[in-house]
Amino acid sequence: MSEPENRPSSLNPQFRLREAGIAFTAISVVLALSAPWFRTFNQQQWLALLRFALCVSVGAGGYYLLMGSQLQRTLEQAGKLLLTVNEKSAAVKKIAAQLFCAAIFAFTCFQELYKIRLLGSDLPAGMVTLTAIEYIFPLTMTYQMLFILELSKSKTRLHEHGVIMGRQFFPWKQIERVKWTSWKPEQLILSINAMQLPGIKVLPKQREQVEAILRDHLAEPSLAVDADA
Repeated sequence: MSEPENRPSSLNPQFRLREAGIAFTAISVVLALSAPWFRTFNQQQWLALLRFALCVSVGAGGYYLLMGSQLQRTLEQAGKLLLTVNEKSAAVKKIAAQLFCAAIFAFTCFQELYKIRLLGSDLPAGMVTLTAIEYIFPLTMTYQMLFILELSKSKTRLHEHGVIMGRQFFPWKQIERVKWTSWKPEQLILSINAMQLPGIKVLPKQREQVEAILRDHLAEPSLAVDADA
C-alpha cells in the first residue's frame, strides 16, 4: 500500500490544477462578454462590482475557515489513514460537479455584471434589489458552490479509529454490521444503530484490503464481513 494511494484527494495537485483551469475558463468567458461594458462604468458601478467581488471572497474565505477547521478536527479523531476507497465513478462525478458549478458561477457573475451595467440607467427604484440581498446572495452562492465541489471530491477513508464518509466520522465501535450486497457485489454496507449508511462502492482490487481492515478494527468478532445470501 503506497503513500500516494492513500493521500486525501484534496492534496492531489492534479485536481487543483483542473479546478483552476475550469474556473479560469469560466471567468475568462464572463470577462470577454462583458468587457465592452467596463469602458462605460461610472464610480457607482465600479463600487457595486467591488462589493460583489468582496462578497464572493468572504463567502470563499468563510467556507474554507469553517469547513477546514471541521475537517481538521475529524482527521484528528480518525487517526492514521489506512486506506482510501476509490469508486469507479468518482472521476466522472468530480468533473460533472466542477463543470456544473463553473456554469452556475459564470451565469451568476454575468447576470450581476449586467445588473451593474443597468445601474447607469434611470431605473425605477422598485426594480433595484434590496441592499441586504446584494450582499447575502453572492456570499451564500459562493459557499454553496464550494460545498458542492468538495462533496463531489469526498471519498470514503478507513482510518485507525474509524471511517470517514464525506465529512462524517464513524468510530469503529459504533459500527454494528458490515456486509457486501448480493445485487451489487462491489457495494459495501455499514450499519450503525440499526440504520444502514449509504453504500460504499469498492474497486475489486481493494476488496481484500478493505475486508482485512474491517476484520482488524470491528468492535466484536461476530461483526465480521459477511455477504448476503
